[in-house]
Amino acid sequence: TVLFAWRLIYHVYTPRIKFSDHVHKSTEKASVIYHIHFSNTGKRTIVDGKFHASLFFKKNQAQNGSWEEILLPINPFGEVTEKFPAIKPAKDHHKAIEQRVTLQIGLLPSETLPETANGKASSLEDFLTTDTNAYVKASFSGFDAVSGKRKTFVSKKYNYNDFY
Repeated sequence: TVLFAWRLIYHVYTPRIKFSDHVHKSTEKASVIYHIHFSNTGKRTIVDGKFHASLFFKKNQAQNGSWEEILLPINPFGEVTEKFPAIKPAKDHHKAIEQRVTLQIGLLPSETLPETANGKASSLEDFLTTDTNAYVKASFSGFDAVSGKRKTFVSKKYNYNDFY
């Protein structure tokens, strides 16, 4: 019974972060912004959470180069990490409270985007359109409020078709 209780506490009744299936795109003040939604669909609160999103691409496409990562700014100050003190689970996981993080891609200097076959990409969307291997991935890490165990959750790979 001790093993059963341990399994319940550490593996069943845990926080779980679920990311949206796509990146929401909207226009505000004549600029395009992107939102990634996520929620705690688990059984317990997650505390001291940190969110970040990254762009992944092959550095040198022609020579099967190594993968490169660029952290994307997610607030108007250009910071790459968003902090969440606590995210409580919903009583009914179908009604989980969605958290929303805005990707401030407009703050990403165009010189940080690599060269594509068509020349220099002017925006993230332009880059994702021309580089079919590139993708954006979000991650969230925090602590289980009961066990104190660090949990890390990673979204799917968002490619150009997932931005709408």
